Amino acid sequence: WALDRFGAMTASRRTVIAVPPVRSNLPGPRGNDERVPEILAASLPGALCLPLPFMFEGGDLLADEANAFIAANCLARNSPRDVDDRPGLLRRMASALGKSIVAIGAIPEEVPDHHICMYLTPLGDRCVAVADPALGLELYRRDPTGAAVEPAMDTSRFEPFANVIRCMEQQGFRVVRIP
Repeated sequence: WALDRFGAMTASRRTVIAVPPVRSNLPGPRGNDERVPEILAASLPGALCLPLPFMFEGGDLLADEANAFIAANCLARNSPRDVDDRPGLLRRMASALGKSIVAIGAIPEEVPDHHICMYLTPLGDRCVAVADPALGLELYRRDPTGAAVEPAMDTSRFEPFANVIRCMEQQGFRVVRIP
């Protein structure tokens, strides 16, 4: 869980432990999670713990050499003022991350209700791998005897994944579908 509290990146050839601008002051184990970024940065030679100017959880941050991929559910974590000024929020994100922002989905319901790194993997050179449960179901239906688990049959739950695939293709990315 501690990884949800921060992201890791490099800036000016330096390791950066990125944290959101506001964090909880919870006592107990979850409170200890909040202290992990500073402890980790202090133990890594030359590392820096740096607050970013937007709200996120560690699993919300995903990047390749040129782009940072940001899903609508991450954007929605920010204040109503920021969400209402989406272009301004995206500019701040691009500046803080030092990358072009690839926004995915207009509202949280258009993307899977998961951290982005659970359904999208940048492969470089404008290519991404995206989870495609419809493809997984198709493979299962071809030969269900080898399956270790029964897949979800409610295909309405597949739409957010299809939205991500469409969004990435519309933005000029080559998509490798992963069952």
